Amino acid sequence: MTRGEINALEPTMLPLGEVNLVDRGAGPALLLLHGNGRTWQDWRPQFQTLTDRLRLIAYDQRGFGQSTLNEDLLSLVQLADDAAEVLNQLGVEHAYVAGISMGAQVAQILARRYPHRVDGIILGGSPYLAEDFEPPQDNEAIADLESMSDEQLLDYVEVSLSRLKQGSSTSEAERNALFEQFKEMRGDPIVKRLSQRRFCPEDLTILQEYEKVKAPALILHGEADTLPAEGATRMSERIPTAQLVVIPGGQHISNMEPTSALFDEAVASFVATRP
Repeated sequence: MTRGEINALEPTMLPLGEVNLVDRGAGPALLLLHGNGRTWQDWRPQFQTLTDRLRLIAYDQRGFGQSTLNEDLLSLVQLADDAAEVLNQLGVEHAYVAGISMGAQVAQILARRYPHRVDGIILGGSPYLAEDFEPPQDNEAIADLESMSDEQLLDYVEVSLSRLKQGSSTSEAERNALFEQFKEMRGDPIVKRLSQRRFCPEDLTILQEYEKVKAPALILHGEADTLPAEGATRMSERIPTAQLVVIPGGQHISNMEPTSALFDEAVASFVATRP
């Protein structure tokens, strides 16, 4: 598929609320889950290179891009249930599931809740939650970015990085980059309703139980990811079926150029070696 063809794709709307979805290719089904604040279009490089080997299904998760959002705050469990319903709507009995960042967390929960539907999971840039990580209380979990001053936003950046890095050092460049990202998100009306619900205690309790993930797992960690490499290593040790691949030069969203070819190679190899 050429770049011109992927740019011309018309997303399909499903009757699951409204889900902005693209379904292309032939072969084993691979469900693609984007990260927080992103859309299905992060997966454009894979639509250009993998549709001759895999059936790729990518969509805007609830509340992102062109998909709708109900009035309730979201949880990762809800997003995992949405992913299962997307497969239902398409008549796909089982699929591989690849996620980046928040999408990788959704993939883990999907594999836990629907093990018979998941052939394997591919986790890119997935935050690791240590055994002794204490989930924040509900009132700490929800941040109304829209109403924050810059000073409050800086404080929130520090809290967010401490949760993500879990004791690893944080550079000034990382703090500045996250601050600018949150400033941009602050102007998005969806963000107010989404808040930072991915940190809700129920979600984190499930995510900490890595040993209960039974599906084959490929953990992809970008060499230049701001998340600590030891977290990816520890996750690979705790998920019984996991293998870890470090992508040279890869950052947090390693499926996008310039490292997309390395990401694609790892994914295609992982799927090809499964029975």
